[in-house]
Amino acid sequence: MTNNFNQKEIVVYWNDASLFSPKRKAIAVSPMETRGFIEKEYDDYYLIKNPITINRATQESHPQKQNPTFYLIPKGMIEKIEYQ
Repeated sequence: MTNNFNQKEIVVYWNDASLFSPKRKAIAVSPMETRGFIEKEYDDYYLIKNPITINRATQESHPQKQNPTFYLIPKGMIEKIEYQ
């Protein structure tokens, strides 16, 4: 685990996957864009502080009814990271 990031804003382009039913194995993937700050890096995840996320396909905020304090984004779902 890596800590003590310089608190630079980043933009993470990633894919959010939802499993609708274990029996049907229907998976929906949504392209997402999250702006925030890396709080911690783990082997398989980034913990993003104060995230602002939009669905790139619909341009809608995600989630729509709340502002999360943190997001945990799996590294395997990330397309790219841009440092601002």
